[in-house]
Amino acid sequence: MLTGLDPEQVPATPIYSVILNASGPATINGEPVTALPGHDPRMAVIAELRRRAALRGRPIRASAKEINGVHRPLIVTPDGDVMELKASHPQPVTAAPPPPQAAPEARNQPVSTTAASAPAEPDPDAARRAWCEYALVQIERHEQQARTQYGTGSLLARNWSRLRTELEAGGSPWEAATELWIAALHRALAGQAPDVRQLREMAQSAVQSWIGADPEVSVRLAPRLHAVLRRIDNGVDLIAAVEQRMDDLHTMSAPKGER
Repeated sequence: MLTGLDPEQVPATPIYSVILNASGPATINGEPVTALPGHDPRMAVIAELRRRAALRGRPIRASAKEINGVHRPLIVTPDGDVMELKASHPQPVTAAPPPPQAAPEARNQPVSTTAASAPAEPDPDAARRAWCEYALVQIERHEQQARTQYGTGSLLARNWSRLRTELEAGGSPWEAATELWIAALHRALAGQAPDVRQLREMAQSAVQSWIGADPEVSVRLAPRLHAVLRRIDNGVDLIAAVEQRMDDLHTMSAPKGER
């Protein structure tokens, strides 16, 4: 049981459907979740659920189906903490709308068989916009801290300022995510006795975001990501994944005669 988290205070919806497969990637609501080579797919699932919880700014519910068919009702917080419930998630209560009152002249008319209009499809860019809004708040906070501590013209302050400007102009969300994860890792490592499991999950999220970035962004951020991963006790395989990705990028960009 997580201290201070009351499951009854977590909204009943949405409930994300997680399926762990014996062969092939795990899925969340039917969408595959790619795990890094050699990683437990559960970690990738938790990292993705944590990201979705962060987008909403609150814990979220998930129903995970294990490979053996067992269902596990979970709650995942924006910090990556996981609570397994003893009972199933409560069913959301939806009040049925009152039946419409027909006009007097229409009461004796045949009932229309016209199908009700389909609900509007969700905006595919809504999640990205929500995350960008969240990221901009975090970036502005880092930018202000850098200005206060190192000065407005400092390299760190200018880097956060550039990232904020690019994200506002529709730049790569993966670059912003990688920068924020690297900063979060440094902050966690600077604290007293950082949580090893949490560090691992943050590092995995950093690597996943970095892999999703454009090649030139990945090359630029690789040294900083590599450096912070080296400070994590259980980050050897993550370092190997970064180095393999850099080798692949080098092979793709090298002239044919040098491959």
